[in-house]
Amino acid sequence: MIKIPFLSKQLQEFKKLDQEAKRVSDYSELIFKSFNQQKEANNFISYSVFINQFLLNNNYGKSALRWQQVIENRDKHFATHSQIKFRKFTVTWVNDPRFSLNSPVPTVTTKQPEAILNPVNHLIYDFSASLDEKYNVLFTKFNELLETKLKEGYAVEVMPNVIVILNQNKKDLTLLFGPETLKQNEYQEN
Repeated sequence: MIKIPFLSKQLQEFKKLDQEAKRVSDYSELIFKSFNQQKEANNFISYSVFINQFLLNNNYGKSALRWQQVIENRDKHFATHSQIKFRKFTVTWVNDPRFSLNSPVPTVTTKQPEAILNPVNHLIYDFSASLDEKYNVLFTKFNELLETKLKEGYAVEVMPNVIVILNQNKKDLTLLFGPETLKQNEYQEN
């Protein structure tokens, strides 16, 4: 067999790249393991099931203009790493090199959002209340259903690829997110 040095070197480079891709894939699988396991758990409520239940309970349609505006605003704020405030918690952003060296990742806190405490340079989407009574009723009912499901022990996908879990023993919250969340330009409701 004749060895061509140029091709042999390319083959070695290809093998290195393949090994690196496998290593990255294995790491990605490891860091999103909890998210993927939770999606398979019996106590998991997917985003589509949760939203459909909310819409059905409140006689809203997915195509209702008010609902479309709420979702569009929420998604726009989430994609730009704004805080999303629910009644009992806030989805906020932190830098975590385990997930990304360049982009912040979502986390959950029960503290008041920074935008309320210090409005300079903080964006927030308030999914808990509104000065407009029609939106306020919608947000109130949404949060009531969400809080009920969390207290009942369900892990709820509150936004696509974002799961919130209430730890019944410690009474604290955990947020899990999928790899799609890191691809902010692709974030949108299906």
